[in-house]
Amino acid sequence: MLRCGDGSIYTGWTNDLEKRVRTHQAGKGGKYTRSHLPVALVWYEEHDDPRAAMRREWQIKRLTRAEKLALAEGDREMHIPRGSTGEVELTPFDAALAAALEPSPEYDVARWLYIPNAYSEYRYVLGTRGEKPLICIGVNPSTAAPDALDPTLQSVERIARSNGYDSFLMLNVYAQRATRPDDMERECNCVLHAENRRAFRYLLSLSAAPAVWCAWGNIIDRRGYLMDCVRDLFDDGTAAGARWYSAGPPLKSGHPHHPLYLRRDTALLDFDLASYLNQRRSI
Repeated sequence: MLRCGDGSIYTGWTNDLEKRVRTHQAGKGGKYTRSHLPVALVWYEEHDDPRAAMRREWQIKRLTRAEKLALAEGDREMHIPRGSTGEVELTPFDAALAAALEPSPEYDVARWLYIPNAYSEYRYVLGTRGEKPLICIGVNPSTAAPDALDPTLQSVERIARSNGYDSFLMLNVYAQRATRPDDMERECNCVLHAENRRAFRYLLSLSAAPAVWCAWGNIIDRRGYLMDCVRDLFDDGTAAGARWYSAGPPLKSGHPHHPLYLRRDTALLDFDLASYLNQRRSI
């Protein structure tokens, strides 16, 4: 990614970064940079093959200028997947849990449950520890981490406490990190989903009567496989005797509200997830 003389941003890909930057700086690169000199390299990342690099280039070119600058500055307010989670070495949930229970120099393990316990392309669980936890299910994780909750999880924590819970445990319908739902992968990674279900079953086991807040909003419609994932989570929750909730009445679409922008005193109401899923089958 190059910052041009007029402040605009140019994005491209190459198999020889140093040579390509020199070519642009000499005015012998692409048509755009030739007419917007001088240029300076502000950010780059490496990929294993040209096709992956070209996919990433296309993805970044869709961003606004502000989003590109945030990426260049290492801003954790946005996470853009580097590619398919099938290309990532996934840590199985049981192994990730074992590591998350060990002391960490990065955060207070006595307060936080963070699985995996390091920032990566996916996340199974992020939450706080307590005697009366509220499990919240969103669509997919973004950038949040211990001591660095994003606005959505800040809202989750407030609403959980307002409804009498001493802690929250955030799981998602799908575990891939992506700030923008449109950046989620087009096909479900069945291995990742299976491990995410193991994470959910673990959270359910922490309470004799699990309380589960459905909080995915209309975003659930962005990918066809997401509703199938919800059905699997419903089966797991039903087997554990979970009680399902929504924050306030459902949306006109029938989906439960997303946590962002809800009042902190929004009441959790019983949510008939079985009927909801049956209705989705007929749509």
